[in-house]
Amino acid sequence: MKIKKQLLVNSAGLLFVILFVTIWTISPALSYPVTFSDSSGKTITITKSPEKVVSLIPSINEILFKIGAGDTVKAVTYHDSCHGEPDSKIVGGFFSPSLKAIDAVQPDIIFLSPLHRKVMDKFGHGKCMLITLETNSIADSYNN
Repeated sequence: MKIKKQLLVNSAGLLFVILFVTIWTISPALSYPVTFSDSSGKTITITKSPEKVVSLIPSINEILFKIGAGDTVKAVTYHDSCHGEPDSKIVGGFFSPSLKAIDAVQPDIIFLSPLHRKVMDKFGHGKCMLITLETNSIADSYNN
């Protein structure tokens, strides 16, 4: 079961790399808005470069740093090896993120898993953009 979860997180990371390498590394060549679908099938439109990102998925946080977007990461879980900027907050664990701590960051975007139902319920009503990343296979990564 643990291996399946790790594969899921790693596959979601691959999806994220493809998507955000495009957005952040060549953003001067892109014009906003940028529209795409997340793994839940929801259409996401980013109208401007994000300034405050909360990453509840450790592998996504690592990718953000590797592509040079780490300065946007303002909050992470205590499972992350990259903890963001010096003033970044720890908002709990992967399975138990603090809604109050996330709210204090006032994020533009939250990267989350379908397992984060409470986060979706609290922030899924226009307070910020939620990007759900779930991949069960390599084929799903390419489809996403």
